[in-house]
Amino acid sequence: MRTRFIAALAWIGLVFLGSPFHGTAATSSYNILMIAVDDLRPALRCYDDPIAQTPHMDQLALRSLVFDRAYCQMPICMPSRASLLSGLHAQRGHQKLRALARPGEHSLPGWLKKNGYETVSIGKIYHFPDDDRPSWSKLYGGSVERRHANGELFDEVVSGYKSGYQLSQNVGLFTGDQTWPASPSFEVAAADDVSYPDHLIARSAVAELQRCAKLDRPFFLAVGFYRPHLPWTAPQQDWDLYDPRHIGLPEIRTLPPGSREGRGPHRFGDLRSYGDIKSAGQVIDDAMTIDRRRAYYATVTFVDRQIGLVLDALKKQGLSDNTIVCLWSDHGYHLGEQGCWSKCKSLELSLRVPLMIAHPQMSGAGQRTASLAGLIDLYPTMCDLADLDKPDHLQGVSLAPLLETTDTAVRDAVFHSWIDVHSIRTDRNRLNYYPADNHVELYEYSDSLIEVDDIAGRSDQREVVEELKARLQQEMKTWRK
Repeated sequence: MRTRFIAALAWIGLVFLGSPFHGTAATSSYNILMIAVDDLRPALRCYDDPIAQTPHMDQLALRSLVFDRAYCQMPICMPSRASLLSGLHAQRGHQKLRALARPGEHSLPGWLKKNGYETVSIGKIYHFPDDDRPSWSKLYGGSVERRHANGELFDEVVSGYKSGYQLSQNVGLFTGDQTWPASPSFEVAAADDVSYPDHLIARSAVAELQRCAKLDRPFFLAVGFYRPHLPWTAPQQDWDLYDPRHIGLPEIRTLPPGSREGRGPHRFGDLRSYGDIKSAGQVIDDAMTIDRRRAYYATVTFVDRQIGLVLDALKKQGLSDNTIVCLWSDHGYHLGEQGCWSKCKSLELSLRVPLMIAHPQMSGAGQRTASLAGLIDLYPTMCDLADLDKPDHLQGVSLAPLLETTDTAVRDAVFHSWIDVHSIRTDRNRLNYYPADNHVELYEYSDSLIEVDDIAGRSDQREVVEELKARLQQEMKTWRK
């Protein structure tokens, strides 16, 4: 059994009117601080990553329930976030909320606002800053700082997920469109945190916590950070924390024989579009692999420090005792494993995400759960933890029972979609199903979370294949098209 960063604690049941998570009147409901981190796989020390230096998220884990097996529903930003915030499972890559939710179906912030919450969005929550605008009491955009002539910050912070360059030669190469024809995939600069977009997001979140602390109603503050999304731009101090000898190369650098995932343009994902990868002929050698893995970890440490500013502000404002904190990422990430980079694959590394939930009344803070969970489950979970009724359209299940009894399970399977493939993940297996030609792949997981062999063709797995395929096809009938 691997060593746990978070010690397992004895669970002491807290009885309070049947549940420790029930509030009273609307004015005394729990606040919710939701922190979204773009493109973050579980590269955290609290997830037993020996490389990561993430003290602030690790500290949050010590007062949270940490989900070891949480998964997105689509391995790319736009539909993953729309699914999470709508509580709906898409069968296609719907990008905006209203391409998925029907009229009258409230998003999570919309439902909270309807129930008396002040709802604030800062940074990247939806992929598009203006998505679902009526659901927010106050809406910031992305993360490029713009100021009025008098020096005051605009209420809107825009378009930041592909920004952050500090060096003039890189700023000059950046065009701001979706092709990224010349700008590099990473940059190391002798710059202070204040020069980076994510620090602006953290600073704006601190200001909002100060404002919301004075309100006469509960708040839902959603704070979305852009790193470690490409480009991997971080201060020199974070780069220097990681010795390239410790970064190393992935142990498994090939896909399972016959696997359809990770082929073609999705092998490198958006990394292939950056100038330094183009100039290398789309070939990433060992030295380039180590540098880019190092750059990814540097941006994780950088964004961890920004998250620390927000968590410190929550405490300084005296809000920790009545605020639920939830931290998640929109999908996983490949860093050269299986010869792949980025997201966009129906494989474990692209689908598995970090997820932590901290509740002021938790008696089991600092524990971990092996229960399967989906990001689609966060909407009903937040409703339960805030003691609100749930809207009828939700397709996820509440994770709230796990905060009381961590060794139970609320799911026996989670489901995913990506372009031409649909997937079911159970305790031991993942089945990938390609409806166009009825092709299937079956993987089994034990100690390793990296797929090595497709065992769908083995005679002893025929029953498993048919059972999982039937279960997946039945589930797919409920998904929005």
